[in-house]
Amino acid sequence: MTLPLPEGPGWRSERLTVNDMTLHMRVAGEGPLVVLLHGWPQTSYAWRRVVPLLADRYRIAAVDLRGCGDSDRPTTGYEKHTVAADVAAVIEQLGSPARVAGHDWGGAVGYVLAAGRPELVSHYAAVETVLPGYGLVELADIRRGQQHAWWMSFCTIRDVPERLVAGREREFLSYFYREHAYSPTAIEPSDVDEYTRCYSAAGAMGAGFEYYRTLDEDTEGLAALPPPDCPLLAIGGKQRLGDLVADSLRRHGADPRSLVLDRCGHYPAEEQPAQLAGALIDFFATPTLTGRAA
Repeated sequence: MTLPLPEGPGWRSERLTVNDMTLHMRVAGEGPLVVLLHGWPQTSYAWRRVVPLLADRYRIAAVDLRGCGDSDRPTTGYEKHTVAADVAAVIEQLGSPARVAGHDWGGAVGYVLAAGRPELVSHYAAVETVLPGYGLVELADIRRGQQHAWWMSFCTIRDVPERLVAGREREFLSYFYREHAYSPTAIEPSDVDEYTRCYSAAGAMGAGFEYYRTLDEDTEGLAALPPPDCPLLAIGGKQRLGDLVADSLRRHGADPRSLVLDRCGHYPAEEQPAQLAGALIDFFATPTLTGRAA
């Protein structure tokens, strides 16, 4: 399904207190709950072009994960099972079950949530995500500093990245938006302004790096979980991860549908929002065997 792009973001900000901190989210629409989880180095703002395309069918909550955007930035708790517990608490407050889509690290968080709290998730879509322990280390080759994903090694170093990036947040962030998109102009200067506002706040860049510093804990935690038993969709950008998304989920024992978006790099919600929204609408309508769909 391909949808036209509307004007304007069409959402409002809300805050919820969960696990002794406050999470910010952008919400819109009415109906069954859809939770959208962003990746790094982004925030819930990444879903701005997708939310209006879903909001006439669903109640949307695009969450700023802990440490990101306008959510609180605790110094600990960036293991993906902890971040997934934050999202679980959001879903419990908003009303479960939820249809969930997650991008990048948000994709790993959502997968852990779907596997560990199956009663809360009726459908799960992983967008440009490779799971810790199931392809991510090989992709990044962190321990040998492979240059295809140099930032993963860089981010895992304690304290040094914060010092090097301080005062240069816009230049650092712009590299990723430019180099990892199919079109280097897909994420516009005003969008970079918003991401820079968030990641230049006190403690924000360090919190983002913490998502990488928990790789060993994330690998062990995911290995202890069964694959999710809800319908699964793996979405990759043809010019970035492509089929590696589905391959990663299958390595964990899951059986996802697979979709690869053409003319798309690492940021489908910003590069191909209409295609992504149409795919999610079709997928979220999939019947479940357990009757968890709202």
